[in-house]
Amino acid sequence: MLSQLHVHGKSVTCRWSTLQPPARAAGGVVRPGVARRVVAERASGFRSSEDVDTLAAVAAASRQRVQRSAAFDHDNDVVTVDAAALRDRTASASTSGHDHPASGARRAVVAGAARRTSSASARSSRQAAAESVAAPEHDAEHAGELGHEHHTAPADATTALHVNGVAAASAAVADAHLAAQPAAAAAVGDADAAATEKANAPAHKRGLSRPPGLTEARDRETHEELRACDDWRDVLDVVADEAAVEGLSARTCVQALTKLNTLTRNSPGERAELIALPAFAALTKLVMDQVHDMNNVQLSNSLWAFSQLGVRLPAADLDAYWAACLDAAELFYPRDIATLLAAAAAGLRAAPPQRLLDVMGFRARGFLSSGQFEARGISTLLHSAVVLGYINPLLGWAAAEAVAAPGVMAAMAPQGVANTMWALGRMGVYHPPAVEAALAAFRASSPAYKPQEVANLLWALTAFRHHPGEVFADFAKSLLGRLDELRPADLATALYALAYFNTAPGRAVLTRIAGRVLTLLEQRSRARAADAEDAAEEVSSSAAAAAAAAAAGAPELAPRLRKTTRGPARHALRWRPGGVLNGVELANLYWGFALLGAEQQLEPRLAERLLGGLEAALAEEWAVAGAGAAVAGAAAGAAPEAAGSAKAEGQEGEPAAVPEAGPSGAKVAAALVAGAFPDSLQRMTFQGFLAGRLAGSSRRHAFSPLALDAFKRSWMANMTEQATRATGGRGHKTPVKHVADLIHKLKISYDTLRPTRDGLAVIDVALKAGPERYVALEVVAEADTAANSRQMLGPNAVKRQLLEKNGWEVRYLNAGDLLRMDADTQLLFVADLLKGLGLKPRGPELTAALAAMQGAAAPAAGGAAAAARAARGEAAGGAGEAEGGRRVAAGGGGRVPRRS
Repeated sequence: MLSQLHVHGKSVTCRWSTLQPPARAAGGVVRPGVARRVVAERASGFRSSEDVDTLAAVAAASRQRVQRSAAFDHDNDVVTVDAAALRDRTASASTSGHDHPASGARRAVVAGAARRTSSASARSSRQAAAESVAAPEHDAEHAGELGHEHHTAPADATTALHVNGVAAASAAVADAHLAAQPAAAAAVGDADAAATEKANAPAHKRGLSRPPGLTEARDRETHEELRACDDWRDVLDVVADEAAVEGLSARTCVQALTKLNTLTRNSPGERAELIALPAFAALTKLVMDQVHDMNNVQLSNSLWAFSQLGVRLPAADLDAYWAACLDAAELFYPRDIATLLAAAAAGLRAAPPQRLLDVMGFRARGFLSSGQFEARGISTLLHSAVVLGYINPLLGWAAAEAVAAPGVMAAMAPQGVANTMWALGRMGVYHPPAVEAALAAFRASSPAYKPQEVANLLWALTAFRHHPGEVFADFAKSLLGRLDELRPADLATALYALAYFNTAPGRAVLTRIAGRVLTLLEQRSRARAADAEDAAEEVSSSAAAAAAAAAAGAPELAPRLRKTTRGPARHALRWRPGGVLNGVELANLYWGFALLGAEQQLEPRLAERLLGGLEAALAEEWAVAGAGAAVAGAAAGAAPEAAGSAKAEGQEGEPAAVPEAGPSGAKVAAALVAGAFPDSLQRMTFQGFLAGRLAGSSRRHAFSPLALDAFKRSWMANMTEQATRATGGRGHKTPVKHVADLIHKLKISYDTLRPTRDGLAVIDVALKAGPERYVALEVVAEADTAANSRQMLGPNAVKRQLLEKNGWEVRYLNAGDLLRMDADTQLLFVADLLKGLGLKPRGPELTAALAAMQGAAAPAAGGAAAAARAARGEAAGGAGEAEGGRRVAAGGGGRVPRRS
């Protein structure tokens, strides 16, 4: 056969000449597809007459039908069927559900095969590396690394016990069974016969069933052959041959899928070629025919392989998978849950049904609480859940508790730390110990973090309002060291975090960041120009093709013709997602530079180029969004007119579905503009514009009047909405309303939620402290300060500048401190604050609060006076002591210290 090339000692190198015999087909016959491919690849190496004989043998082998193997016909290879079956039930599973190489059944097969051939050699290092991969890697964007070390579900209630997701079973049970004495075996002959019959019967447990006619020996031999494959084409050859004869079991199908995924890793071209072949379609059908009988490991691993190979399963097949996962939900353990969700989020882009997510989330919470999740699995679980839109704060809190334990964050890779914090931020779960553990892990190995991971950590800190404090220096050092590698999104996130926490980086750092942003702006301009040129070429090419078709009398075609050749420089300017600044990133950069006072810190010409370029780009983004909305609005408005004209002309046809009370064209256009350039970006842009003007900028801005007016209207509408929310409602008292009620009790004139003269800010509580003294009392809510340090956040500085510009003196009152006091203390606290402003609080509530305070202090003062008299007056006698005792009992007659 083909391996004769190796036996004859020829120098011809053949991939199959170094494989173990189980890697060949049944009966020692080489797979026909493999033989033809290897002969074609190595044809130039055949020279001697022996080679000609070998070619003839290969040609004869390629025409033979694959027959059933006799590898398991030797009594010396496997002791008994019962022993092999018992080992199957007690051994831990590999990727496909088979035993590990150390299990007894496989050792017997390999040993017998080795005795039957003298040409076997050690497998190649590539095969060993491929088989040693026990965990798929989840390396998608914003994704944590995925670890899935496989395990089996218990075959029955007594064979295995899962501890931390690992099947705990001992092969000693099998050894004891094999070493049993004949007398004992005779005593329990009926039991042994029943066990033998059960072992020989078709398996009915999940993951162990086989197609009719497929024996366990044949299935195991196919498994060994797949393990020996080191080329994905060989795997498909095996699948094609076996599918045409007896089929494959569920565990062998999953093994073939995972092998294909391993052998084509980091090769998108091979994967595209692979999934287009008929043999892969046959494998997919075999998998889907048996999905209902798969166990937890097989379900999660096959879905992961499909997702990584880029297979888009139909909705019916996905529904079958989800149903099978629900049926086997009690078998899913931490690695299975993480792999299942990662497969759905990473490659399938299909969210499982809510019921399945809830079931897996409930089980994951239990495993997290008992510490059975590995560190890498926690990050994968959280990231995948958020990507799938499964926002479960209870699950997030359990995961935060788990990662806050000592050593868990330190055991994660940098990507895992960043993804965990990002997912908790998206879930809205703020767990201070977990955040501090993440910061400690980052500080311990900050050079190992990629820019995107650093940016994700910074974003999570802004979501939590957790000021990083001293760690900000480590963040800056990590990012500035690779400034040229930063994506636009990473740079925008870093600058936003600096401005949000009101942390000025210094003139030198700000100058370097500004230089990088200018480079990105130039790249954006070139990319836009290239896109515009391409669009013009496409229009002219389409017009020329249409004219040629019309002149030739051919039916008009409307293809989008594109140039097939482009120069390398032209190709480098193509628009790539994440490579060119978009509207969100432009708004964040502009806002961050403005709040950090870039115009005052940077050199004037640099500041003008930077801020002017950002303003021009933002105006362009807004104009493009408005143009698209206008076109869509015109199309929406033209539909009723077309329907009306058709009706007037008596045309027949389906009436247009026009809502009777739908929005007008202007409203539709406004809604579309909000979708493309939303209100949040317009408000952020206008706040940056205000910050620059309040800082004394005299530079001419680059916004068009229409754009600036739209930004201002969005800002003022938001001010009105905030004022409405601050008033509260019946049964709901906001902090501003609570402070206003206290001031009202103190008989002080005030006004709440008063807009400034320019309408750009709203005052929480407005007070007049003198003829020309106007005080704006700002009630500081939790959202206005850092959660861990109580420092004021950056946006509050802009509001303060606005109020001061309008002639108001700004004072702050922390609502959290106030609400932690009792009612009387709150009133006295606000009264002291008003006295400090020169106002005169009064009223019965204030008097009652003072009396209550004096009543609480009087017994202590009376007791102290009695003790002093007792110490001084031995001559006073018992009458004086009794009198002093009555004064204390009556409330005391001593003076209470005046309260300042």
